[in-house]
Amino acid sequence: MAATDERSPALQALTGFALALLGASATQARAQESDGASVQRSHYEESPRELFGAGAAFDPITVESTQARASYSPDDRWRLSLNYEEDTWSGATPVGTAPVAAHANPDGISGASPFPTVVYFDQTTLLPLELNSQFEPTGRLDSRLVHTMSGASPETRRQVNLTLSREYADSAWRVGAGVSHEHDYDSTFVSFGSRWDLNHNATTLNAGVSYTSSDSESLIASGGVRFIYDACPFLCDPVASTIEVTENDDRIIRGAREDWTATTGVTQILNRDSVLAASVGFTLAQGYLANSYKIVELYFIDPELQIFALPGSYYSDPSSLLERRPVERNQFTLDLRYVLHVAAANGALHLGYRFFQDDWGIGAHTFDIDWAQPLGHGWMLTPRMRYYTQSAADFYVPYMITFQSTQPLLIDPERGQVYGDGADFNSPVNYFDDLDVANPLGVNPLTGAPVVDANGVPVSQDIADRLFTRRTSLDRRQLPANYSSDARLSAFGALSVGIILGKQLTQRTRIELSYEHYVHAGNLRLGGGGERRFADLDYDLVSAQVRFALDPGAGAAELDRR
Repeated sequence: MAATDERSPALQALTGFALALLGASATQARAQESDGASVQRSHYEESPRELFGAGAAFDPITVESTQARASYSPDDRWRLSLNYEEDTWSGATPVGTAPVAAHANPDGISGASPFPTVVYFDQTTLLPLELNSQFEPTGRLDSRLVHTMSGASPETRRQVNLTLSREYADSAWRVGAGVSHEHDYDSTFVSFGSRWDLNHNATTLNAGVSYTSSDSESLIASGGVRFIYDACPFLCDPVASTIEVTENDDRIIRGAREDWTATTGVTQILNRDSVLAASVGFTLAQGYLANSYKIVELYFIDPELQIFALPGSYYSDPSSLLERRPVERNQFTLDLRYVLHVAAANGALHLGYRFFQDDWGIGAHTFDIDWAQPLGHGWMLTPRMRYYTQSAADFYVPYMITFQSTQPLLIDPERGQVYGDGADFNSPVNYFDDLDVANPLGVNPLTGAPVVDANGVPVSQDIADRLFTRRTSLDRRQLPANYSSDARLSAFGALSVGIILGKQLTQRTRIELSYEHYVHAGNLRLGGGGERRFADLDYDLVSAQVRFALDPGAGAAELDRR
């Protein structure tokens, strides 16, 4: 007798669910399903962020999701599957991180672009000085951080993908393609996978590849542009993307990326009551990998403005930069899954482990455990728990400090300060002070020094009277090559618990209700060293699913086990 026929009925019913958790084994999991359709509706809601006393101007993020799937097999070899997903989200989202002393989330802001105020940094520790409600220093240090929040009107993402699979006696293949669309992001993707059954179907090998091409087009309204230093026209320098300045002085940031993924795995039936599955995957992402709505707040300690500093402190001039991420990311994953049927309880234990590592410096571990328990009369109860921990990306930083001006003076290495003629601010002609001129024609009223042109020839007093000091953009060599304050790239841990309750209503109809509570916190990171509590959040996810089977075989088998 083939090994697959020797499994207990409960294990046969539960193995497909376990294999579905493995992307590389999705072909086999689908092959075990009957033709039919399913619809799932989900509601996601985040808890309010910690704003340290500032009034929340926006509601927390909520997401309404709908997923629909249909499959049809004209015979026992071919199967066609259609999937549709729709997500609509709204609410407050972090755009950056600031010291609490910056008052980045003032009470009552609604629809405006939040922006931090001046921060005084202690000269010894470079920690911010605490400010009271009147923005006056209290004399104490304040190392607390807070997300800078911004709100958005509801936005919707829609995705459709089609999969065609072909079964053979001991193998199968599948091809798939799809599109995903939202107002500022579009993706197209294709995939191919194969499966080979060996050892009387006790061993399954699988492999797959996929390719995704994505284009983004993000709008930054003119009201927010003045808070972003590198959003043009002074400094257009986003990595792997372009910035367009519109007639309304808005900015349109465009970027493109490509993702290649390859997976391979093996599923082994160990005995009549247990299954072990393992897979490895590699993903190469290239192009514009940053989030165009994320900024890193930058505090300029301008030497020219330190006359405003308090004793023992630095006076800072706040601004922000569009986040920068590397234009390439290599990601490796290892998945292990184990399913054990416990005959005494007629249930099944699902254990999972996932390892993730990329060349951005993030290393992550995921542990999960489920218990699938038939209750009789068509009921199935599945409590579950999941723990996740990760290290921070090499370029993650809450905010940055730089000891330079927002518009540093333009200095020639040999002649010193560079001046321009105020009669034409766009003229490329430069002028310089020269104390060695014996017979000056014009004297710089700003410095009292004789003025010459780039050839050393003295210029008239009319030109000298119109001189202005030329300035340039910040020196990026004093900043890291890449930087992001996105808390998803920080070090943290996450713990979630949930439950799924399913009921086989008829031979053709099944319903499932599920609930998950998720806790994200820096202090949950394995080994410590996680981000501070400003980035902590909770969320709740509630969903309901209805499945309709064209072939009542699977439902009948479940009903027979009552």
